[in-house]
Amino acid sequence: MRLVLLLIFSSIFTPYETYSQGNLVPNPNFEIRDTCPLNMGQINYAIGWYRLNISPDYFSSCSQNQRISVPSNIFGYQNTVHSNENSYFGIITEPNINSIHEIFGINLSEPLNIGTRYFVSFLVSPSYITTNPPGNNIVCFCNKLGAKFFTQTIPTSGSMPQLIDNFSQVSSDTMYTDTTKWYNFNQSFIADSAYTFLCIGSFYTSGNMTCQCLNTLGTKAYYYIDNVCVTSDSTTCLVAVDDEPVDDEEIQIEIDDELHQINIHIKNPNNTSVEAFDAIGKLVMHKQLTSSDNYISYEKWASGVYLLRVGEKVFKLKLVRK
Repeated sequence: MRLVLLLIFSSIFTPYETYSQGNLVPNPNFEIRDTCPLNMGQINYAIGWYRLNISPDYFSSCSQNQRISVPSNIFGYQNTVHSNENSYFGIITEPNINSIHEIFGINLSEPLNIGTRYFVSFLVSPSYITTNPPGNNIVCFCNKLGAKFFTQTIPTSGSMPQLIDNFSQVSSDTMYTDTTKWYNFNQSFIADSAYTFLCIGSFYTSGNMTCQCLNTLGTKAYYYIDNVCVTSDSTTCLVAVDDEPVDDEEIQIEIDDELHQINIHIKNPNNTSVEAFDAIGKLVMHKQLTSSDNYISYEKWASGVYLLRVGEKVFKLKLVRK
């Protein structure tokens, strides 16, 4: 029996949106700006947002700087979720250096009510790129992205490692790994204070989060962030939208469990590098594809979850041996 998985190179839409009266986050999709970003680390150009730790990035198609444009930029390629939008943020998580977790924040439109359950959501898309100069390659994935709340505005010094204290009101144990899609972060908590300020990022040290690096060309994880929402209504930020890809560039993976091989169909496969990693990050296979040799054998692999890197794209596969 053959199982065909269609994996889209461009973004995959998620049933999520933040246009509702109940969202307490101003400018949730970063589309309101005082000027287009000119360089890295300029999220303050999006009205209301603050740079709290290190230098989160503001990507927009209105920028004349290709490094911070949309959809193509220095950290990869990702479209916005909605065709009428053109911006998103980006943050680094450094698995080996606790202080280098980029964090950004904003004042809420009104204080949270003590004792009320609030739903926190945003979209996350991971990056993976190995063609940048040393220091700018992104080869890791981590969990524990989340949100932290305060009862007062946090100073915008750009250097606040004290925020990384192994606590946040909400966080995710999911390790986001598929670079072709937007994931929906969606958690809830009961407010124990009248919080007025929201922070987004990773607030956990290396010993308290799980990371997986696919090679030694870099040491960082990077995530695009979009459509941030905080609401007491669980339905406010979950609105159905189109699930069609924005273009027709795609990869098709065919798992043949009779021959124990994975067939990879892409345009111009010649010299495309393919690597597979097991659940603990061990490299189990590497080869270069050609037009006549576009498959990999998994005959000796155990059942389990694997990360498959095809060129600069990373996909998650689950294999069940019979």
